[in-house]
Amino acid sequence: MVLLDVGFPTGMEGDITSIDKNAAPTFKQAEPNGENIEMYFDYVTDEAMCVTISVFRSSIVANAKEVPVTVSDYYETANTLTVFYKSQVMSNATPEDVCLNRDCF
Repeated sequence: MVLLDVGFPTGMEGDITSIDKNAAPTFKQAEPNGENIEMYFDYVTDEAMCVTISVFRSSIVANAKEVPVTVSDYYETANTLTVFYKSQVMSNATPEDVCLNRDCF
């Protein structure tokens, strides 16, 4: 079994109900884990696989940082790979950008 743990940038939330359960043939289930979404697969191969998660902005945040996506063997947790990604728009946003026409200060 393989676990895919997807983190989201501060101010963003993943919509677990948006995951297409038929997008990957080995996909089993998804469940929330704090602010992350964990997805379970029977197995993965070296072929590309794409699972889409809708994300929405839940709060106004500037200078968002990178967040991890981790793939690991559920039974052999030493077999783990973590990569980081960031939202280009949110990471480049300044407080002035996100507070335009808002009373933030």
